[in-house]
Amino acid sequence: FVGVAIFLFVELVIFPRSSRTVVQAKSLEFFEHLEVCLTDCSNLLSTIGSQPEVTAEDSDAFRDQITANPLWMLKEGQDSVDLAGSLSESVKAVKETFSAFKIELGPGLVEPVLGLNVRLDRAGYERLLQEQRNCLVRLDHLLDMTLSLNRYYKFFPRSHPIRYLDWPTLLSTGVVEMAHHLSATLDRLREVFPNGLLRPSRSTTVLSMAEAVSTFRFYEEHRLTILKMVENRYGDYIFSGSGDAYTPGFRVTLALAISSIIGVAQSLQKCGMCLEKILQSFPTEDAEYLRVKDQSLTPGDVSIQFGSTSSERE
Repeated sequence: FVGVAIFLFVELVIFPRSSRTVVQAKSLEFFEHLEVCLTDCSNLLSTIGSQPEVTAEDSDAFRDQITANPLWMLKEGQDSVDLAGSLSESVKAVKETFSAFKIELGPGLVEPVLGLNVRLDRAGYERLLQEQRNCLVRLDHLLDMTLSLNRYYKFFPRSHPIRYLDWPTLLSTGVVEMAHHLSATLDRLREVFPNGLLRPSRSTTVLSMAEAVSTFRFYEEHRLTILKMVENRYGDYIFSGSGDAYTPGFRVTLALAISSIIGVAQSLQKCGMCLEKILQSFPTEDAEYLRVKDQSLTPGDVSIQFGSTSSERE
């Protein structure tokens, strides 16, 4: 008893910081910063087509550069363009949050519980860390392609055929819709995790948490929506007869931007699956467990196998 008392005194009074608590907070905070980052990226994409024209000499020099080396922008051109303003800050916030999650996960998994918190689900959190890492990689690709497109359009004359189909607006729409749904998902998560921690709460049932987390499943439909938008726009491109005006480098950049948006949506969907896995480790009461278990499932219902009931734990 004395040893336990000393440990609690040290942990709660002298060193109140808990790696487990940091993990439970940062794993959700990641999505908060990502939503801001996606919104900022969408804003940049929406302004690409309205940049002021450069001089004819600069436009000709750029044309000569990408004619001599069609992939110059992908290999070297991005180095001369930097993120600026709110987008730079939001990207930094996402990466710092992920870094804190990654650093604290190891200590959090082995941290003793002593009845004061719930033990972290190793498989669920490790999978969530991996998917958030994948999301960051795809986000970096999207930002690189956005900067490349921004530079391409800066040097394209107003009369250039590429401008007629307005690809940046299509990309901006795909990103902003993803950000809007993530914002709605975060509103649901704040309701079931009022303290901002991914842990059970007496004020919220695990069923309510599962319903909130299930909103991440939307991103499967979102990917199909983006593909349909691209299909329609590509059809317009084919019938426009302006294919010769699309340099190889621009085509690759555009394709990678589309792929990155779809990749971020896929990572978000998989993050939701990881959160569902973590919820399975939460303790549930008999009444709630039986209600969910006996529920007649219809299309759209949430079907998650929750953790052990009180009777099973006995």
